[in-house]
Amino acid sequence: MVFRYPDDRSTDYVMRIIGIPGDEIWIENATVWLNGAPLEQQDLGMYTIPGEASPKRLQQESLPDGRADRVLHVIAKERRNGAWTVPPDAYFVLGDNRDNSRDSRFWRNTFVPRKDLVGPVVSRYWSTDPETQMPRTERIGPIEPQPTDPQPTPDGEAE
Repeated sequence: MVFRYPDDRSTDYVMRIIGIPGDEIWIENATVWLNGAPLEQQDLGMYTIPGEASPKRLQQESLPDGRADRVLHVIAKERRNGAWTVPPDAYFVLGDNRDNSRDSRFWRNTFVPRKDLVGPVVSRYWSTDPETQMPRTERIGPIEPQPTDPQPTPDGEAE
């Protein structure tokens, strides 16, 4: 989702919405718990990004509605653990480069207000294979919004 960064509304960010109003989120090390159940994770192996010394673990992380994204984890890096309850008209977001992302876990204003949702990501202009670092041209182009994505209305509010 594209949204205005809660600590500087002049900047747009793109991250995955993990929690919607009323959700309880608990994060311990590399596991995200949503409403008492851990998000399903499938290990996709290890790789090293050229120029970086630390190997990373690539995992597929699935939300209860079936949507899945790849998540990067740096091995043996300290993580931000905690528990949050998403307030009304707000969202909790996490970056997919999980251990190198400043997201809801770290912001002064933890949650993204509904009024600050800009809309779903509609296009991908660059994609790199994490193992070969080569462009994945088949992934460049339009992205279909998911029916469960919050949709902004003309007045800036999301439905």
